[in-house]
Amino acid sequence: MTEINQTEKRYAIGEVSEITGVNSVTLRAWQRRYGLIVPQRTPKGHRLYTHDDIVKIRQIVSWLKKGVSIGKVKPLLETQGQAREQATTEFHHELIDSMMAEVEKLDGHKLSKILLENMKIYPFDMLVNQVLMPIHCRIADTNNPLKGIQSAFWQGVITRCCNEVMVKAVKPKAPRCLLLSFEQSELIWIKALLLTYQGYAVTTLVSISDKLTGFQDALTALPWKACVVVGENKLTTPQLQELIAVNQAFAFPMILADSLRVIHANDFKTSEL
Repeated sequence: MTEINQTEKRYAIGEVSEITGVNSVTLRAWQRRYGLIVPQRTPKGHRLYTHDDIVKIRQIVSWLKKGVSIGKVKPLLETQGQAREQATTEFHHELIDSMMAEVEKLDGHKLSKILLENMKIYPFDMLVNQVLMPIHCRIADTNNPLKGIQSAFWQGVITRCCNEVMVKAVKPKAPRCLLLSFEQSELIWIKALLLTYQGYAVTTLVSISDKLTGFQDALTALPWKACVVVGENKLTTPQLQELIAVNQAFAFPMILADSLRVIHANDFKTSEL
């Protein structure tokens, strides 16, 4: 155990997570499995990180974004990146191929195991951008003859895994966020987990097929901090009007996210979360 330097500013694991964007589960995995970050400890065993640790975490993230697998990062840190050419193996392409192989076999158990393992050791936003979204695009390709079957399978695995992680990741007394969608897609659950890692307790309303009758009354029961609306397709005029009415009736922000933000850029004045 590293001894505490009383003169140096130290950060709790939650603070480091907020500063770096790397969730606490991943930080612990980097320490236990790979010895990448070895924080100091309080007498009660709580982790305390230094500024140098934060710098190193950012270096680790930088290497991961370049496609280096987590197991090959430590030598790079020790040699200050001298083995760069040999280490950049485009690991995320290998992971995509590995996961797609399980999608093609419809092996939900194996795919869930791979996904959950990598959700622990890689920052989730990076995993989304470099792995999950490319898989989504492959499956959704109009030239994919198994698009319907694979989409349903992929959606089920993502939903199950994201919910499993969300239950463990949500913090006590976290501000409440409502995630709303008129569609059914695994992207909704990915967004829910991203919001959870931002510190929110997320409630999802998915595949809303009817009008939002009584929605405003239902929102008065709890202290919501935000309502995020996600989807890939243009909202109907009644849907948009109902959301605008909710936005005007409550103090918390109503946010159109991802594709909807672009589609309705001129129709809806949205906020930042």
